[in-house]
Formats: sequence, C-alpha cells, structure tokens
Amino acid sequence: MDQSTVPITKISETVFNRLNQSNDDINNSHNYKNNNNNNNNNNNNNNNNNNNNNNNNNNNNNNNNNNNNNNNNNNNNNNNNNNNNNNNNNNNNNNNNNNNNNNNINYLLKPINEINEGKILNDPSNQNGLKQLFYEINKHYNNFGSKLIFFSLIGSESFNLNIESSDQDFFGVYECDIDQILSFESYYYNRIPIEVFQCNNSNNSLQKDRDRDNIINPNETIVHLKPDITIHEIRHFSKLLLLGNPKLIEPLFIENFCSSSQSWLNLIENRKHNFYTITCLNHYFSTVKVLYYDIKSIFEKDQKEKQQQQQQQQNEKSLNDRKSIFKKSYHTIRLLIEMNDIINYKDIRIFLPNQSEERKLLMKIREGEEIDVQSCFELVQSKYLEFESKFNDLKKISTNGSKIQLESIRALHFLNDWIINIRRNSIENSIQSSSFERYKFKNENGNNQESNNSYNIAMDLMKKNNIKGTLIYFGPSGSHLHGLHDDENDNNEKIDWIGIYAAPTNDIVSLFPPPLKHDSSGFIMYSNEHIGINLNPAPDRPNNQNKKDSFSKGIILYELKYALQLIVNCSYRVLECVFISSSQILDNHPFKNKFYITDAWKDFINNVLINNNNNNNNNNNNNNNNNNNNNNNNNNINNNNNNNKNNNNNNKIFSKLSNSNLIQQYWGLAKGISMKNSTFKKVKSNFLKKKDEDGTTTTISEDDALVTDDSFSKNLFFLNYLLIQCNTILNDIVFNENNTIIISPNNNEILLKEKEIPSIFIDKQSKDYQFLMSLKHNKLNKVSTIQSLMIESDSILDEVRIKLDTLKKIQRIDLVEFETIKLLNSFYNKVRKSL
Repeated sequence: MDQSTVPITKISETVFNRLNQSNDDINNSHNYKNNNNNNNNNNNNNNNNNNNNNNNNNNNNNNNNNNNNNNNNNNNNNNNNNNNNNNNNNNNNNNNNNNNNNNNINYLLKPINEINEGKILNDPSNQNGLKQLFYEINKHYNNFGSKLIFFSLIGSESFNLNIESSDQDFFGVYECDIDQILSFESYYYNRIPIEVFQCNNSNNSLQKDRDRDNIINPNETIVHLKPDITIHEIRHFSKLLLLGNPKLIEPLFIENFCSSSQSWLNLIENRKHNFYTITCLNHYFSTVKVLYYDIKSIFEKDQKEKQQQQQQQQNEKSLNDRKSIFKKSYHTIRLLIEMNDIINYKDIRIFLPNQSEERKLLMKIREGEEIDVQSCFELVQSKYLEFESKFNDLKKISTNGSKIQLESIRALHFLNDWIINIRRNSIENSIQSSSFERYKFKNENGNNQESNNSYNIAMDLMKKNNIKGTLIYFGPSGSHLHGLHDDENDNNEKIDWIGIYAAPTNDIVSLFPPPLKHDSSGFIMYSNEHIGINLNPAPDRPNNQNKKDSFSKGIILYELKYALQLIVNCSYRVLECVFISSSQILDNHPFKNKFYITDAWKDFINNVLINNNNNNNNNNNNNNNNNNNNNNNNNNINNNNNNNKNNNNNNKIFSKLSNSNLIQQYWGLAKGISMKNSTFKKVKSNFLKKKDEDGTTTTISEDDALVTDDSFSKNLFFLNYLLIQCNTILNDIVFNENNTIIISPNNNEILLKEKEIPSIFIDKQSKDYQFLMSLKHNKLNKVSTIQSLMIESDSILDEVRIKLDTLKKIQRIDLVEFETIKLLNSFYNKVRKSL
C-alpha cells in the first residue's frame, strides 16, 4: 500500500511506535551522506593543500616557508589565529588556509547587506562557503579577529523539512580575539546577568553604545536578520546552553551542512552525558507547551467562527489561522520527537532522510494538504498529553540512577573547563608569537620586614574571605596615608589599609567570575554575572554597594579590573594609591617601608605618571632590550625617541583625566562636608550660653565661647585637607588674573607646570600640618574661630568651583577618559597573560 495514501493517524502511530526503536537505519543513512560529504571535503582540502604549496614555493625566495604561511593567513583573514596545540593547531590552520586559498572564489549569492530573504548559499554543504559566510558576517559587524568554533545551516533545510519558499538560517559559535578578551577596554563595564541580556538588533545593528549599563564587551552575540544568522561568543553560548534551549541543544547534534573545529568536537564528544538534563527537558517542554496552547487557542477560535459562519466561505483571517495551526503543529511534533530521543538517551536526529516516517509525517502536517485542522489538533493534543505524563514520570525517577541528570552542575563544570582550555591555548599562542616578558609580581619596595608584614596582612584577609589572587599593591590608607595620623596609632592594628590584587586569569575567563572587592568586615562584592558553583545565585548585595568608597575602616582589597574602573572614574581612594606610588612622593613618606609595591604596579606607575624618577630609566632599559633584539643602531635611536614621545603622551593623557576628575571628586566631598557644617548656625546660640552656679544663664562672646561638639572641628579638618589637595592640583594649571586657563600656543593644550602629581600626604614640618592637626584635636574650638573657618572654607570652595568650571569647558573629559581606557589596556593585558 502506498504510504502517502495511509490515513494521517496511521502514519502518526507508526512514527511514535518507531520512536522507541533503534535508530540504526537512520544513522546508516546519515553515515552514507556524511561519507559523501567527507569525500567532497577531502577533495577540497587536497586542492587547498596544492594552493598552499604553490604559495609556499613563491615565498621561499625571501623567508622561511612556515613564517610566510602564518603571515599570509593572518593578514588575509583578519583572524588572529595562532598555532594552537595538537588538534586545535591543525583545525585553526585549516580554517585559515581554506579562507585564504579561496579568496578569489565567492560562494555567496549576494553580499550580506543586499540579501533580504531567500537563500544566501547555493550549496550549504560546502565548508568553504560556510567559512566565507562566517567571516563575512563578522566583518560586517567589525568583529575582527574571531575564530570559528562552529558554523552551520539550521532550520528547516538542515532538518530536510524545507519547502520551496523556505529561507536559509545559520547558527555559529566563535572565539573572540584573546587580546580583546583580556583587555581592560573590553571589560570596563560590568557584565549584566544573563536573564537581563537581550540582543537588540533592530536594523541589523548591535546598538551596543545605546546604554552604558547594557554594554557587554566583547560582542557576545551577533544577530543578523534576513538572512537569519546568529553567532554566539563561546562564553555566552555556554551560559545559554546551560539553560537547555532547544535552539542551543540541536546544534550539538548537527552533522551535515556544518564546519566544526576540534574544540567543537571536544565539546560534543560526550554531549548526551553532559547536556541531557531535566533542565534541558524542562526548556523543551515549556517551548512545546507554549506552542500547544497557541494551537489550542487558534483551534477553539476557529471552531467558534465556523459555527457562526456555518456554510459561508472562510474569510482570509481564518485561512491564516489554519496555516498557523499547521506550522505550529509541525514544530510541536518535531520538538516532541527530539524530546523522546532525549528521554530514551539517544542522539537527537536532526537530518531526516526522505523515506523516514518522521519526515513524511512532518511534511504532511507542514504542507497541510492531506490533513484537516481538527485531525491535526487531535494528533498534537494526544501526543502532548502523552509526553506530559511521560515527562512527569521521568522527573520522579531522575534522582534514582537515571541517565538524565536532575541539574546542570556537571555541564556547568565541563563547559567551564572547555572555555578555560580554549582561552589558555590562545593566551600561550599569543605569548609565543610575540616578545613578551611576564611580570614576576615581586616586591620592588625593598626587601624589608615592614613591607613583608604588610603583605602578610593582605594575604591573611584573602585567606579569611576565601579569595584567590595575586597581590599587586598594598599600603596604608586614610590618615596614615595622608600623614595626619596620631603617633600613638602607628602600630599595624590601628592602620587602615587599601590594596589591589589580580584574580587568576582562569577565573577571569571562566563561567565563575571572581568578586570585585572585599574587606576586613567580611563583606564581599560579587560580580553581577555571578554564577554559584552549585548554580546558586549571588548572595543578596547591600543597597550601598555601588556607593563611592569615600570612607573605609580596616582593610579593603579591590580586584584589578574593578580597581582600574575606579581609576578611570577617578575614585580618589584608588587614585591616591597611584600617586603615592610615585617615587618622588613615596621616598619622602614616613611609612614608605610599609608599602608593598610589585614590579607590575611599578611598571604601571612609570607608564602613567609624569616626572616619576624611575620612568626614564625604565624606559631606557626597555628600549635597550628592544634595541638588542632589533640589532639595528639607526632604528634603535628612532625607537628610543618614539617610545619616549609615546610615554610622554600617555603621561599627559592620564594626568589630564586624573587631575581634572580628582579635583571634581575632592570638591564634591568638600561641598558635602560644608553642607553638614551648615547646621552650625542653628546650634551656635547653644554654645554662647553659660550656666552659672546659681542656675542662671548668661550670654558670652563668640571669642570666649567654646564649641564643645568636636564633630564640627573634625569636619573642618577633612574639608580643609580636601581643599589643600584641590589647590595643589589647580596650582599646576596656569591661570591668569581672570581665572582663565592659559593655553599653550603650539599644541593648543592646557599649559601645565612641571609638577603634576598631587602631594597626597602633608609634611609634618609644614604649616598645613600644624593647622590640620589642630583642627583634628579640636584645639581651634572657639565659636568665632570655627565660624570664620567655615566662611573661609566656603569662599575657597567657590573659587575652586569657578576654576573647575573653566577647566571643564577646555577639556573634553569623555574623550580623555576614552584615551585613558586605551592606555590601561596594555597593562591589564600583560597582567592577565602573566597569571
């Protein structure tokens, strides 16, 4: 009997009876097709190898063959593929070679920006065509340096369920360039939780600059419409895969129309073992449930309309509803087939051979020519209810030895190791391909006992809070940093400390991002992207966690990325760590031996601060090393000059940002303290009243009355320290009599004096020290004195504001900030590669 004439119910029974049978026949047909594809690919690879040989022969005249091949591949592809180890090496080279050798062959039917619908590849089984499309779409979105992990045709054509009007859809996974991954610029903004992230791709643009709070760098997802192409970066792909979305699970089982790297093959080697979970089935079933209730709603509505219309001809809306039922039913049945494969622990069947019962059923439903709406709905309903019961039973036994795992913990740790392995290979290849000297993270502030004790204080806190990391900087904070401490509080237990550490690079690139900061109170500030080891959410974070770190007692430690963010934002507490590390300030500091400063931090300071004594020496040493490598005296002189110019420019960029924004922060804090002191007027009369022995109250003069509340004096102490620092910075900018900034005539820059580093600490021999300490100990406590100091402070605040407003008009802080972020990239990148 001809199968096409069998009633639809009989075909469905045949299909679902076969679902629990062996897949040998289908797998054999897959293998047959795969063999054909492999033969074609082998032929293509042979041709490519011949092309490579020809290219190599041509390049032999000048350089070594291997070097020429690597250079050609990197230049032509805009893809920074380094030689990965073992299989990764071969795979990436194949990717590059194929793309390179086929530069003159265009497999795309039209350019990316000219295709609105239909097909883009004539032969989606051709791997060269897939690779060209992958690199073209990345180029279209300026996503240079990406490495292909996986790219394939998806949708109806990949299922062998396409009809004449079907479009081509594509899915891919890529690895972002490692230098972008490890750059401070890419991680400048905190990543947002996965449930919040949504790819906004209106008009085929990423719109990543629309809202700073939603910026995610590097690009985690590219979504292109018409043709539909979705490409995820490996880290974001892994997070989505853990959720068990069918669109992420299906690619794991695609064997046709795809281009796969060795990394992808490693991922799918144990795909069932790792990714068949109740979480996955829940996502499948929730998708099916939505489709089912949509179908049910449309069907019931259609039945009501039929009763109302009776024998009248169906209108256009009802015809559209009919098509919608068939389309949704087709997807529902297909997903139920996949669910059944998962429940029975079988490979999901993506490509359905022409003669398979599954394909015949799905095509009949999709075309809707041999089945009526009611029969279609009844079929979907019966299978939905059947699978609902089956799925509920599975969830009950999943904890009792079932192969289907209840949670995704195993998949989480597997994916984490998979990502780290890929990143590590890229890091090592990047290091090998360039002259790179790792930081040693050794103390450069002298090998003294005090500095070592400071190191132990920091590491004890790291251990207490169970935080992993390498200490980069650690030193006194607050009054001990400013030189305004009391001598009796010089022991380590009474000193406030601040430090910066770098989390392990493996943690930075993993699915478990490290905390951003922690302190001696036990507070730990987690990343927004926090994923618990057991899939637990991040602990509740205090509402004040995003407030500026204006005051802090005890010890506070910042992770490097977060510390650099605060530096760009000009948080004065972290900027003080930068300025105090300058040799011209640190050498004169009373507690210089208590600072722990590594070679990494010292290198950072030398590159960002002007007039650091060791700056020129370090630059000369670096240049000499470069010179020895180049072995060219003339080039050496030019390199020295260029490097010195670049360092000077870097110093000026950082100085502009830090000085301008630091004044703003100091002024803002001072203004806040001044507002607190405004209550003095309300309570001043209380200090002017004196009770005699007989109980009578007399009024005394302001010169004789004392302010017994020392909070006003302490506020004036900190307020005046901030104003002293503001004026220190402003005095380095040349103003004329009208408070107008004088501009350098040659380069149109703000004219700066030689000294551009705030003093940070107050010398004990200075008048400022004596004045501030008198305020701190409430020795200037006459009402008249306190009142006059408040008036004078407010006057200085106004003067600073006028100069600050003038400075804002001259400098585009946003542009300077952008340049500063770029400046920090090399340091951040080197630290990450060193760990």
